[in-house]
Amino acid sequence: MTQHYFFYKKNIQIKKMKKEIQFLKDQVFKLRGKQNEDKVHQQQSMVPIMKIFSSEQLKKLSGSKPTWTPSDIVKALTIRSINLKAYETMSKIWNVPLPSTRTLRSWMKGFTCSPGIFTDILEIMKENSNVELN
Repeated sequence: MTQHYFFYKKNIQIKKMKKEIQFLKDQVFKLRGKQNEDKVHQQQSMVPIMKIFSSEQLKKLSGSKPTWTPSDIVKALTIRSINLKAYETMSKIWNVPLPSTRTLRSWMKGFTCSPGIFTDILEIMKENSNVELN
């Protein structure tokens, strides 16, 4: 009877352990689901920012050094050409991630422009604005 009692006790312990393992598996499953929900929520909350800022601007916001793209430079030059003080305010006071004025100057060194009307640019502007020019 002692051996039978021993196996009986061990069987009860095994059943308890199986229940505990199943409980822990359920907890892990719930936590993974919660973690995935949190990731989805975080990604959804990033969508508005991703529509406003370029990937390089997001890099600068995260503390990494950006490698500015031509598109970033053109946008920055557009703002800079309208008003230098506005550009500096956006960059330094509002902390909008923009290339420095020094970076803009170095990009502009290689830019040459011949006098006259840029028909290619007018065509691009026409396509972008969906307005017919006479």
